Amino acid sequence: MSTYKGVMYHGTDKNVLRMGEQERKRRLKLCNEMADYAYGFLKSKNLCVVLKSQLSEPDKEKLGDIWNDLRNFGMTKYEGAKRDNSLYQYGSLYVTNGFDRAARYAKASFICGESGDVAYWLYLGAKRYDEFYCVDSEKKRAMINAFEEALKINPEPIVVFLENLEKNNIKHENGNDIDWDKMEEDFIKEDIITSFRIVNPEDYDLASMRYIDIT
Repeated sequence: MSTYKGVMYHGTDKNVLRMGEQERKRRLKLCNEMADYAYGFLKSKNLCVVLKSQLSEPDKEKLGDIWNDLRNFGMTKYEGAKRDNSLYQYGSLYVTNGFDRAARYAKASFICGESGDVAYWLYLGAKRYDEFYCVDSEKKRAMINAFEEALKINPEPIVVFLENLEKNNIKHENGNDIDWDKMEEDFIKEDIITSFRIVNPEDYDLASMRYIDIT
């Protein structure tokens, strides 16, 4: 096996790293439930990835300031995950060769990684409508309350350094193999930024690795 000589970066939050496995599973379940509910609510408003110019005047008034982020970071990613698009799978450990890109991910990770960020943007849009809170289900009411409690957590974004990775543990972001014979390492350098997927993420103890606090 040969070792990748560069450094890979993973943006995350100390709050997520502190969670035990069961707590992390519960938080992920909460985020998925919120995403499902908020997306379904927005869909009932005919807001599924439409162009900003197609928004009704009342919707523009409610969502105009967040629409691009709601669409790009919420709706598009949610729909991609539901279609099993390989670029929108959030169970793996994703890394990048760009520190700044990892830092951006870190600042959006305090709820529960990218799944939490998707849920956050969908929630942020849906809650602009009063009807979002008009639920007749105790379970949904409890879910909304729990998600809003999670939002009160003080973010502690960090970028973790992953070094001395074996090349056969690194895949393209979509999960495809990297042809290291054709893809020279000097091509993957700081000014050519891309993302990768790490094989067997459970083998990596991120909490014990070197990191930089970017709060």
